[in-house]
This record gives sequence, structure tokens and C-alpha cells, in this order.
Amino acid sequence: MPERQLRTCPYCGEESLQLPAHIRSQCEHLPATNSRGEVVRDE
Repeated sequence: MPERQLRTCPYCGEESLQLPAHIRSQCEHLPATNSRGEVVRDE
């Protein structure tokens, strides 16, 4: 069984074992992305 690792969310700094799931479900700081998954920045 692979060792579980805490990873820090790049958007809000919260640590999560399930970072992709955290970003999809919980992180309120998720930036807008386009259909290719690239971050879209409003400047």
C-alpha cells in the first residue's frame, strides 16, 4: 500500500490527503479554468 502523503493545496494552503478531490469539492479559491484545464486569469 503506498504511503499516504499530505499535500498542500496551492490555492488555499490547506493540507489534504486527497488533494484533487479537495480542490474539486471544497476549495473556494479554485481559479476559473478553460476547457483544456488551463487557468484563466482576469486581469
